[in-house]
Amino acid sequence: MILTDEIKVNVRIINIENDFLKCSVAPALGGKIINVYNKQLQKEFLWKNEKLSLKQLERGADYDSNFYGGIDELIPNDIPENIDGIDDPDHGELWTTPFGHLTAVNDRIIPILNLGDQLYPQLYEIFVVMPDKSGQKFPPVAELKTCWKNVTETLRRYFNHMPVNEWFTRHMSISEEDFAKEPHRNKLNIVINRTNLQSYHMGQLAYLQQK
Repeated sequence: MILTDEIKVNVRIINIENDFLKCSVAPALGGKIINVYNKQLQKEFLWKNEKLSLKQLERGADYDSNFYGGIDELIPNDIPENIDGIDDPDHGELWTTPFGHLTAVNDRIIPILNLGDQLYPQLYEIFVVMPDKSGQKFPPVAELKTCWKNVTETLRRYFNHMPVNEWFTRHMSISEEDFAKEPHRNKLNIVINRTNLQSYHMGQLAYLQQK
């Protein structure tokens, strides 16, 4: 397997190829798969809109008019809707969000589960609320690794001491009235949702070379 990096219109592209296929991925665009090219057939499997250029878009941007082509993962929704108290934009937020949002999203679980305060609220502002309009530079990778470790250890400590029946209680993003109608929207549901998001990214990161 061969991995190469390139920059297209200020967007980092990771190319993954072997003797048969070449696949290109844009990590900062939610892990968008840009192309899958079969070398033996000399055929590109993914459609691309030649009228659009590849670029980072704002959270909440209209999806259809900005669809460059390729493959996007729609997390956590398709049409715009409110999920667990969060207004999620058209086709979800992942397709316009860089990888750094994982730490921010997991950190936000702490207050949602009523376990305490966020450790790094500034990361949520940078990577989720307004990633390309914050006016701030993304934190260094080493700093993000430390934040990720601290958030993970904090959640692990809370989870290890949480009674089983508490997993099925109301989380803080739903009212008592709504929870009475929809008891499945509990703390366990939040963790399952975030775990699915994380597992998706882990599948993408498996293609990256370790530094």
